Amino acid sequence: MDSLKILFAGESWFTYSVHQKGFDTFETAEYSEGATGFLEMLSAHDHTVTYVPAHRVDPDFPSDVAALRQFDVTVLSDVGANTFLLPKRTFTGSEIGPNRLEVIREYVTAGGALLMIGGYMSFSGIGGRARYGASPIADVLPVALSDTDDRIEVPEGFIAAVTEPEHAALSGVPTPWPPWSGTTGSGRRTTARPWYGAARTRSSSSASPALVGPRHSRPIWHRIGRRRSSSTGTATRGCGSRCSPGSDARPSRHGNALRAWRASSYAADGPPGGI
Repeated sequence: MDSLKILFAGESWFTYSVHQKGFDTFETAEYSEGATGFLEMLSAHDHTVTYVPAHRVDPDFPSDVAALRQFDVTVLSDVGANTFLLPKRTFTGSEIGPNRLEVIREYVTAGGALLMIGGYMSFSGIGGRARYGASPIADVLPVALSDTDDRIEVPEGFIAAVTEPEHAALSGVPTPWPPWSGTTGSGRRTTARPWYGAARTRSSSSASPALVGPRHSRPIWHRIGRRRSSSTGTATRGCGSRCSPGSDARPSRHGNALRAWRASSYAADGPPGGI
């Protein structure tokens, strides 16, 4: 497999601020996108990327499996389940329509690849508001999700030590990795499903291990799973510049690593009994 067609949804937000200057106040508004560098890296590795910001999911994200299967990989990053489950026609008009998360689940079981990247509105999310653990895609992700706030915050930062460098998802990525900052959701409390091979990195700070998966004896960072001819993966850290290592060549290697991970799924065996 050479270049990939990638659909990336999320990583955008609006910020409304109130500025108080003594007696007086005024308001400002700002629109931001957090995945620009990551998407540029994918394009630099000859992948074709279609970007759907969070506020454009309703009109632009595919509503049926046939449309979604035009893409080799679908990426969800920092956009909650409600954005897919409550389109305007349903929320305000009480109209029945397709469940886009069920569409994603069917896409994965039919051979598509799904990657979820961390953020305040990924996995269970801040305050449990992302709600993916109660959604149709919960059983196709390679991790079991909590019903509550699943963030692990490490303000002191940490250093990740790769424990399975031979995994396809880390293909060509040199070690050691540089220090990572501890802002915007340092990781997630997730449990890997037993039938998945996993690429794990162990993160720690000077005080204690930073990212620990329940029922595992060692800390966990990324998990990449495989089902039959499909692939699912989770990167519990965000993809924005605040969440990634600083000036370093390693992030540029992940374009090839993503290609290697997706290609490896075609020869992978599924879990016992299928899905």
